[in-house]
Amino acid sequence: MIKISAIFLIFFLGMSNCLDLTASSGVILPSMESKQQLFDMMVQVRTEKNTNTLKGFAEQLHEMLEKLEKAQAKHQKIHKKMMKQCIAEDKFRKSEINTAKTSKGAAQRALSRCRVSLKNAKKELPQLEKTAKSYDNELKRGVKAREFERKKFIQRRQSLTEAIAFLRTFIRYVKKKTKSYGVSLVSMSQDLLKHSNKLNLLIEAAPILASIAMETVSKDTKDNYKFHPNDELKQRLNTALAKLLNRLKLDEKTNRKDEAKAASLFASYKSKLERIINTLVKNIKRVKIQINKMKKCMDTEGGIIAKALNKLKRNSKLRGNANKMCISFNKGFIHATHSRLDEISTMNEIIKIVKRRFKKIPSDLVSYLESVSDKWRAYINSTTFKKYVAYQRKWTRDNIKGKLLAKKHAENESNPLAAHVRGSHGID
Repeated sequence: MIKISAIFLIFFLGMSNCLDLTASSGVILPSMESKQQLFDMMVQVRTEKNTNTLKGFAEQLHEMLEKLEKAQAKHQKIHKKMMKQCIAEDKFRKSEINTAKTSKGAAQRALSRCRVSLKNAKKELPQLEKTAKSYDNELKRGVKAREFERKKFIQRRQSLTEAIAFLRTFIRYVKKKTKSYGVSLVSMSQDLLKHSNKLNLLIEAAPILASIAMETVSKDTKDNYKFHPNDELKQRLNTALAKLLNRLKLDEKTNRKDEAKAASLFASYKSKLERIINTLVKNIKRVKIQINKMKKCMDTEGGIIAKALNKLKRNSKLRGNANKMCISFNKGFIHATHSRLDEISTMNEIIKIVKRRFKKIPSDLVSYLESVSDKWRAYINSTTFKKYVAYQRKWTRDNIKGKLLAKKHAENESNPLAAHVRGSHGID
């Protein structure tokens, strides 16, 4: 069954039901019955022995002419309404088709943009993640190195603090115990050696150790030293110890400055790395959101394309079906109009034969026939009727073109976009 819009179909059927297709009730469409009636009359008027009178032939012709004129008038009225509805229906369907094409075109362009954006985002994401990971690893390495340096600082600070405290104790010891050196001085020199070795200051501590060693005189056993104190030793020890203490104080100050500088540089470096990492994290999040958005965009636009294609297909089919009905209806009207003109021509021939047989013919019948004939020819040559003929030619030509386009469209159904629109999701 042909599918067209319900309103148009109801109207079309209503108009069709207005047509009486039987010759006995005022023929709308010329039928074989009316043509047979004219043929029979033609035979009768040519038969000399036919008992029909002039009046009988005239009345019969007059009656047929009236029916023909009424049928044409009714057909023209219905045809005019029908063609108005056909044009309105075609205009509406054409508008719907153009809307669908516009929607499809916009969605296809949007889909193309989304596809390119998705491709770029997918390409950008691994690079961002790789870069973010490298910066994160660098930050971890820096933090680990800074912790190691901080630990070394604390250890050196502790060693310097202990060494400074020892030297101060040593200096006080020298000032108080100079005249009563004993074995404890050996212990002092051993502690000095330990601190110097820990701080890598053996060269600086050498003068102190040498001064102690030079004054050593062994009186008892091998491992038991006794010292003879004197002012010269006291002076050398005080000078050497004061020099070493100043050196340690300077090293302690330098150690603190170096730590503060290193901490400041690392804080700046860490802050820079964290800013870069935060930016990369934001960009990664942005790209992931972009990927999701573009996937949704492709689904959305693909859906719009599918709906637009369905709308385009549906309205194109409805338009085509409606036009087929309209073309058929219009063709029937044109054919009927020409056929009725042929019937009028046949009536003219019958009148000529009647005139030859009866030597006369009613003038009112002749006038009536001439009037109807002139009216018919004027209508056929009118702009209105020519528009109907042009309409018929146009749609016949467009239908041939439409079939070619439909065939081309069918051949393109295998492309990726069509597959995606049909739900196959052939696009990544």
